[in-house]
Amino acid sequence: CYPFRTSTSSSGAHVNGSAGSPGSATSYPAATRLASPAVAQPDDGSGPAATRSACSATHREIRLRAGNSYSSRSSSGVVYSPGVTIVEAPTHLHDNPFEIAQNQLRHVAREFQIDENLVRVLEQCKKTVAVSIPVVMDDGQIQTFEGFRVTHNIARGPSKGGIRYHPDVTLDEVKALAMWMTWKCALMGIPFGGAKGGVVCNPKRMSRGELMKMTRRYTSEIINEIGPEKDIPAPDVGTDPSVMAWIFDTYSMNKGHSVLGVVTGKPLNVGGSLGRLEATAHGALYILREAAKKQGKSFDGMRVAVQGFGNVGSYLARFVQQDGATVIAVSDSSGGVFNPKGIDVTLALAHKQETGRLEGLKDTETMTNEELLELDADVL
Repeated sequence: CYPFRTSTSSSGAHVNGSAGSPGSATSYPAATRLASPAVAQPDDGSGPAATRSACSATHREIRLRAGNSYSSRSSSGVVYSPGVTIVEAPTHLHDNPFEIAQNQLRHVAREFQIDENLVRVLEQCKKTVAVSIPVVMDDGQIQTFEGFRVTHNIARGPSKGGIRYHPDVTLDEVKALAMWMTWKCALMGIPFGGAKGGVVCNPKRMSRGELMKMTRRYTSEIINEIGPEKDIPAPDVGTDPSVMAWIFDTYSMNKGHSVLGVVTGKPLNVGGSLGRLEATAHGALYILREAAKKQGKSFDGMRVAVQGFGNVGSYLARFVQQDGATVIAVSDSSGGVFNPKGIDVTLALAHKQETGRLEGLKDTETMTNEELLELDADVL
């Protein structure tokens, strides 16, 4: 099991994997999603112990996936290539998000009688880059993570879009999000195209040092794809201003001067924008206000349940409470809390900062995320 190298083209990414020896390489189609060979050669005691250990650590951390381009080749979901066996693993998603995005486009195209030639261009992403990210972890082991950067369209200007760190990131999810970013920028009249990025990892189980090393290596791998006039990353699920600062710093070191415009969502002391941290929650609040107005309802006494208590959910819960709503339940990835009379969101934020979770918050009952979804509430 050897680290993967990457090369890109305007139509997609080719991931070259050395399987038998460092000098041998196998080329994979653009849609392939890989971190490392899913099945290594039998361990007969040959090869460095460190390499075998690193491979083992990689397989424990990452659920490997093969792209749709392989699914038609083998009814068993297993594809045999020279020196490498790739096993198609199940995804947490019930539907393919990229197929959903494409179907949405086709539906709108029919309604508005958009030229089929244009649709055929817009239903595909301009560029897909898949990279391998080897990181020396705190225990000295090398972990290899899988990363993506996708550009959907740049007709209106440089592409932009967030980078997410999550164990369930898939290439098709990133491609769908890149396409949706194109539509969002166009609808708002912003001169940008759509892009998205992601790394398959669990940031909650990584130290700050490990996250920094992974982010810097990921930036180095995609450095030729991003830039103020090319593609501008931003925070997303699992990433924050610190991650953006590491990307900005790594990019600037390679360019030889500070390039503040390479990412958005930076800390204020390195060129960030006031209000950026709360911006996504404000967007959700504005939509909620308009929806309530359309239904002739007011926020006063409205019972709200918020699933997710990160950057977006925590601020949204605070904002709706300030508008007069009663937040009866909140939850994070570990579970939630419930109080039919209302939760003090400020107290919940302080409790989570102190303990790392919502469970145990004063005057609340513990509940699961599934139970929160089934609550009798006016707004979910």
